[in-house]
Amino acid sequence: MHIALSILNPWVVFAHLGRLGPALGCLSLQLTLIGWLPAAAWAYMAIRRAELMPQPRRLQPFNIVPRNFTPPRQRA
Repeated sequence: MHIALSILNPWVVFAHLGRLGPALGCLSLQLTLIGWLPAAAWAYMAIRRAELMPQPRRLQPFNIVPRNFTPPRQRA
């Protein structure tokens, strides 16, 4: 799926990755018949790079209370 998308519409790959600057540059390459092949190769490499990069970890909420904390007993 990704390979077909990178060959048929290379600029959509960059738009999907959230990189609008390279998407416009790739679209300008894609408009010429000679630039289509470099645009497709560039989009394919961008997809592979995005798949190989590890996703950033989500931050855990900061817990102010220490793990060994026991609340004080309620007086009756």
